[in-house]
Amino acid sequence: MASEEGVERVVEKQPISWNKQTSIDYMELTEDRSAGHALAAPIVEATKVYRGHEDAVDSVRWLDQTSFITGSHDHSLKVWDSTSGECVKTLKGSTEGIYNVDVSNDRKLFLTCSAGKSKNAAVWDAHKATLLRHLDGHPSAVYHGAFAPTNTHTITGGKDGSVRVHDVNVSKPVVALQPHSDVVECCRFCMGDVREDGTAAPSKGSGPSPSTNLIATASRDGSIMVMDLGADRGSGAFRIKEAHGGKYVYALLMINPTTIISAGGDYLIRKFDLRMLGPEGNRPSLVYVGHSSPVRSLTVSQDYTRFVSTCADGSARLWKVDEKRVLFKRKHSIEDRVGLAQKLLAKEERKYAQGQEVDIEHLKKLRADLEDLQKRQSELESHLSSLTDVQKIGADMMFAGHKDLVSDCSLETVSDGKALLLTSSWDQTVRLWNVPLE
Repeated sequence: MASEEGVERVVEKQPISWNKQTSIDYMELTEDRSAGHALAAPIVEATKVYRGHEDAVDSVRWLDQTSFITGSHDHSLKVWDSTSGECVKTLKGSTEGIYNVDVSNDRKLFLTCSAGKSKNAAVWDAHKATLLRHLDGHPSAVYHGAFAPTNTHTITGGKDGSVRVHDVNVSKPVVALQPHSDVVECCRFCMGDVREDGTAAPSKGSGPSPSTNLIATASRDGSIMVMDLGADRGSGAFRIKEAHGGKYVYALLMINPTTIISAGGDYLIRKFDLRMLGPEGNRPSLVYVGHSSPVRSLTVSQDYTRFVSTCADGSARLWKVDEKRVLFKRKHSIEDRVGLAQKLLAKEERKYAQGQEVDIEHLKKLRADLEDLQKRQSELESHLSSLTDVQKIGADMMFAGHKDLVSDCSLETVSDGKALLLTSSWDQTVRLWNVPLE
């Protein structure tokens, strides 16, 4: 991690442009109500609604599988018991509105970002819910912040387009940057490394890795910046201009050193392969379609195979990061189950053919189960064959129920096939959803 205060490392490799027609066409499509049926996804209803804030709730994060924290424009932070639905503690974390909350990977700390010209970013003890220190360096409101995967540093983005990196144990910033000309809506460290097969993998251990020094920022100036804090001065940064057709870029995920997923004011989510961005390279490798208003936040599952987006239209949606890769994983699982079902059926049929006593109903069930699995296997193979050149991906499901803009989301995996989703909204509520991941 670089430690020189105030170092400006924003040096653009290439001016990157891409025409705005995709954004314009899609926005016109979604605003045409007759096309609404084409954007549909299965709707999931919330299992619980949490009320208690007196103004818009701008951020939510899981603290563990049974508790979470929220930040609101009413200047307060609240800690909740997700099971009982009760607010167990209210913290006055700022004299201004709270814009963002983040929790470290080890669940020991949380970060708050808020309005105001001072004391606008802070690190807290997550277990005691007590303030540890304010983070200096931003002269105006701090809109977003996040922890490094190593839990040792934070990144924060400000109203004035500035970015600061702090050691969590020190109030003074270790890096100060000015990558944008307008509000930094989102800033993150690279979340993981890359496996040999190209998939994302969580960063290993608590020490630095090549990805630890990579950061990405999204701004109302319409651009995404990718920067290497470990690079020599004068190198290691480039800008994706007009990443969403000139509209605001509200959120991003840098899930590995080569992949960014971003959300914008053009109603679209875009996936960028950074290896493919040349002189005219703001063209995404995938576009996720379905939202009908600006997309405001993103969160990714712990295995990096799915992500959730939230929208100004009051909804959230679940997507596959890479539909083909997820389907291949499912295909291998079904193949294993088909093989096991065939062995069980063959064993019972041999006993039946040899005149041994066999439960006929059990035998019928084994045959029906195998037939069902083989049907699902065939459907999956057919689906995979149709995805040879996927450019656009639709959502797996939609979470509907909020009455206003959905500002943030947090996804907690509780088992191999299930996750719990929290969404916060300007309707002053937080909602809980059960999310099947199979």
